[in-house]
Amino acid sequence: MSTESSWKQEDCFPIILELIYALSTKKKQQWISHNELVDVALDNPQVIAIITDAKMRPFKYETWKEREIVSNMIAWFSEKITEYERGLLSRSYRQFQIIEEAWLNLDRMELEGRYAYKTRESRRVTEPTFVKSERRRAFGLTEEEKQEREQFRKFVEDLKSQKVSPEEYRKRIMEWQKEHSSGGDKN
Repeated sequence: MSTESSWKQEDCFPIILELIYALSTKKKQQWISHNELVDVALDNPQVIAIITDAKMRPFKYETWKEREIVSNMIAWFSEKITEYERGLLSRSYRQFQIIEEAWLNLDRMELEGRYAYKTRESRRVTEPTFVKSERRRAFGLTEEEKQEREQFRKFVEDLKSQKVSPEEYRKRIMEWQKEHSSGGDKN
């Protein structure tokens, strides 16, 4: 069984969102930790078929590698939500609508260094930071916004040059965002 298969966000993200919705209903609005979501995803035949070259056959993960792959899928899902919140996710991104739906319908909270989720009691009505920024673009970005974007760009370039692991990359991005959050809606 191959555990080195690649996965595509367009295959995984809709499944992850559906798993969060299902778990949130089952848990009656309690937070769903990253590890709980990984466990449920590892029991999902569609997810297993994506990460193993299996054809929807019954599967129980046997090694840490499958768990690591699924954990990374979920972490990237959360990273894309963060990019959406910050206005860094292109509207041409294939999974833009899924990520936007997640932002509108889910609450997130950092728990043990990873995001936990639950469905919102009502759909979000505030605008994400980037929509507010797009309105201001007609008048130009403020100096503070320009400086923050440039700092973040340099920070990401530095991380890439260090060739840190994906896990370390996400951890440092989350830490940077926590340190530099600009008073907007962080949920």
